[in-house]
Amino acid sequence: MKLIAFLFAVLLSTAVTQAQDMESLLEGRQETQVKRNQDYLSNTIRSFLEKTTPEQNAFLRSIEGGLWNEALIQFTPAFKGTTFETTENFQALHALLYFRVGLTVTGIEELLAIKDAKKIHFQLVTEWKESAKEDHPAWNTARLKWGPTWTEIFGRVIEVRVLSSEVFVKNALSELNELAMKAPVNSKERALIDWHLVIAYAINDQADKAAKIMASLLKATHNPVPVELLNLTAARLLYQNGYFEAAIRYNDKIPKSSAYYLMAQEEKAWAFLRKGEPQNAAAVTQTLVNPTFHGQVGPESFLIRSLAQLKVCDYSAVLETLKFFPKEFKEKSIYLEKLSEKAVTATPAEFSIKNRLMPKAVLVDEKFRQLLQAETLFQQEVKVSDELYTKSLQLTGLQAAFDRLKNQAGQRYQQAKSNSYARVQELARVELAEIKKTLNKLHIVEAEVIQQVQKTDRFKAQLKDDLKAKVGTTGSVAKDTLKFPMEKEFWFDELANYRVDFKKGCQARRTE
Repeated sequence: MKLIAFLFAVLLSTAVTQAQDMESLLEGRQETQVKRNQDYLSNTIRSFLEKTTPEQNAFLRSIEGGLWNEALIQFTPAFKGTTFETTENFQALHALLYFRVGLTVTGIEELLAIKDAKKIHFQLVTEWKESAKEDHPAWNTARLKWGPTWTEIFGRVIEVRVLSSEVFVKNALSELNELAMKAPVNSKERALIDWHLVIAYAINDQADKAAKIMASLLKATHNPVPVELLNLTAARLLYQNGYFEAAIRYNDKIPKSSAYYLMAQEEKAWAFLRKGEPQNAAAVTQTLVNPTFHGQVGPESFLIRSLAQLKVCDYSAVLETLKFFPKEFKEKSIYLEKLSEKAVTATPAEFSIKNRLMPKAVLVDEKFRQLLQAETLFQQEVKVSDELYTKSLQLTGLQAAFDRLKNQAGQRYQQAKSNSYARVQELARVELAEIKKTLNKLHIVEAEVIQQVQKTDRFKAQLKDDLKAKVGTTGSVAKDTLKFPMEKEFWFDELANYRVDFKKGCQARRTE
């Protein structure tokens, strides 16, 4: 089979040389590899035809010149009513032209709609493999039905990418393990499957299995998952199983430059609180309640802070935290409420992830990122289909096919926008529920403060010993210590280096 392919390529090469335009021969210009590939494709198409018509010759000239828009517009007039129109090669070529002009999702979907892929000419297969690389985003967006023949053509990597889009949604252990067996070792695809296996095992309370896979992921060289997210997830596994000190260490690995930094600090504070070190939890939350991070910090940061202050009986500080919470989240709660109920009519400014009132998870949500990627691809298809429709009017007159193509692209783009917005609404509802839940817990903290203050007043007069300070720290060391001349001025280097002293912490009366 390889020998036949080689001989065919040699024959094509000879035909290409003969087919060079006269002007190039006279001027002695050399053909580039791209030009040779286009001539190979032209001669392959010519081999499908018994005798070329003027329309087909015009189409072939467009192919040879790399004028893909013109070739697509001339495609139907050139081949309508011919025997070629009923073949797999016709459909594969049409799909290739879609892909080359920028209708990448449409092109891939039309290609994989071919029932018998084995009948596609090897030169068309080569063109497709060179065009639709394994990392092309259209593979993640297109709606495809995969078969074994496509694996033979495109390989295991693309097969796994296509199949994973459905499997990842389910997070089913059996299907994930089956998919992992198909993925090439040490590939990005295998690492991504392993990442979902970690999540699935953690959800199913199999932390030991999740930890083993996580250990290999942290060492993997081809890993599409950010290392900060891996460390954060490792910290969560440790926290979930009661290893609070280790959880703190893994949270400390996440740098301030990371989108996961504030999340890690919040979870680090929880670990300190569960470890019985409320003063350290309070020190960590000193960063989280900084006004600079308004809109980026979750409501639980204030709950942790109030609980830490309550545990050391710093009642005035608790009341201050309780007082500050509605100021921080009232405006955002109103916005999230409207966002979660509003129809899909948001302006770009409202929808921007730079909007501080947007759900905080938007910045790191993988599903939202994929939906935005799909939206971008369909937006491109709208632009391309509009250009094709306009150009088709100029070259061949009104063509219903391009009108339908334009309408279809517009519908899919609007659906993609709707899907992105729906995800934001879902994240808004989740965060709104979190705010309301936290507010209810803060009411309990407030009631506890009142009750403890009443008890404290009865013991206060009996305390004669000097008060011992409860010193809390985020883990800063001498080299991090800085002096700031302006109390109200914010310095970025202050973050994660706060120290707090509780001079009026809870004191037990000495018993004789």
